[in-house]
Amino acid sequence: MARSVDWDLIDGRLWRWVTREYVYPDDETQYMEFDAVLALKTSARPDGSGSLTIRDKETGQTHVTEFTDVATDGYWLDVPAFAEWGPLVNASLGAPTGPPS
Repeated sequence: MARSVDWDLIDGRLWRWVTREYVYPDDETQYMEFDAVLALKTSARPDGSGSLTIRDKETGQTHVTEFTDVATDGYWLDVPAFAEWGPLVNASLGAPTGPPS
């Protein structure tokens, strides 16, 4: 599995607007992104709108679900001091990926 996170700078703070997760056939081989058997993309905006996209390579299907009630508190991050990148790469920071509870 691999995960990537993209941030926007909004009003002087960082907003985690998209998280992508890729599931591969095994953990022993290094794969290219397009080799993922399952790809999940979650995105959210400060207004609470968001989406979850699931691409299943095995079935060839892609499912997209839109949301209007995403809890946004965990998506904000104060800009860290230079060279203190830990919070930016912390895969568990903020609200969990997936549909809102």
